[in-house]
Amino acid sequence: MKKEVRILIPIAVVAILLAGANFLFFSTSEAAPEEAEVVLTAAGEECFFDEAKEPFTNYASIVNPLDPYTGSPDAPVTVIEFFDPNCPACKFAWPDMRAAIEQNAERARFVFKPIVLPSFPHSRPQVAALYEAGKQGKFFGMADAQFDQQKPQTGLSLEEMQAIATDIEMDVDAMTEAIEAGTYDAYTQAQRQAAQLAGVTGVPTVLINGKHVATKSADCLTALIEREAGAAQGD
Repeated sequence: MKKEVRILIPIAVVAILLAGANFLFFSTSEAAPEEAEVVLTAAGEECFFDEAKEPFTNYASIVNPLDPYTGSPDAPVTVIEFFDPNCPACKFAWPDMRAAIEQNAERARFVFKPIVLPSFPHSRPQVAALYEAGKQGKFFGMADAQFDQQKPQTGLSLEEMQAIATDIEMDVDAMTEAIEAGTYDAYTQAQRQAAQLAGVTGVPTVLINGKHVATKSADCLTALIEREAGAAQGD
């Protein structure tokens, strides 16, 4: 996989069943994102976008300099993922996203928007750590470790995040200051509003050129990226 840069202006049935216990659709009057279903596909199944959701054609407007990203900034395809680091469904889907990045780093830009779900208010410091890690070019190290050590009921402690930051060679003091000062709080709240604007009702949600992805396996993400790249080139 390409080094991180920041220049932005068949799956086992048992695994599916275990992960499925965590998948919850969300519906409230304010349409705040909650934990969503991850639709997985077996070999040979068709990969598709969610036709029940309107494409968010103005997706470029919600990509901001603070968003961690990787891949090709000039690619015709933009992949945006909304997730909460304490969401079990997000943890389950993360390896497929990582594999999709490995396969498509040259033909897509991958943008990440960590947000805090109402059911995981303790995610606030972890989300701040993720944005600070992105600023320092260490986003994937922080995200991988947070998912690996995930504690949905309580979240990770400051000490645990400081240990992660040390392991991945972040500036620990800068991260601690950002968490304690609430440096990213306003931006994180703005990203929840961006999620609502984009029609996100659950996480993990993946948009490819503004289209909501229904099937999130690595192979399907690659197939949908290829489809969008071809459409952009007039194929």
